[in-house]
Amino acid sequence: MSAWGRAVAMLAALLMLAGCVPLAVGAAAGAGAATAARKQRERRADEPLPPPLSGDEPAAPHAPETARERTLTLPGKLLLVVTEGVGEARSIGSYTARLYRADDPATPRGVFLGGSTGARDGVIEELRAVPAAGAESKVRAVVVMRSAGVGGYLGVDLLALGGNGVTVERQLRGLAPDTDPVAAALTGGDR
Repeated sequence: MSAWGRAVAMLAALLMLAGCVPLAVGAAAGAGAATAARKQRERRADEPLPPPLSGDEPAAPHAPETARERTLTLPGKLLLVVTEGVGEARSIGSYTARLYRADDPATPRGVFLGGSTGARDGVIEELRAVPAAGAESKVRAVVVMRSAGVGGYLGVDLLALGGNGVTVERQLRGLAPDTDPVAAALTGGDR
């Protein structure tokens, strides 16, 4: 092997040790090493593609946590979907409330009406419908959050839902763990 060939082989070996290129062994040193490396990376045209992921595979260590979602079916073919922020800590972060009109049962999220984003202190524990009072025709719901710290305090957001989407009417934080969230939302936390 010539001095030039030895130098190229040594450079290829150093690059391989550094993780830059795979090393082509034997007579494939020099220009042949680059060709061999390229062929190792290329997929043959007749080679089948790997099967799609089924969702059962474990997530990669760097993948964000999937969003936690709660749904509530409401009068008027409405569907409220509340999701904790993707990749956020479970104890604090944000949530997104989205409202859909489910004209077709096969596609319950068929028509998006609107949404809103709010602050979250704790995990989304549940969604509850708020009964209409008297002649009131407003559709409302509460988002119930439970703090992750000592005490398990409640947070409640009262949402107004309609053709224009989602509007936050009232936010209450630091309620006692045994508080009725719907009653607190309607009265402003007064017992």
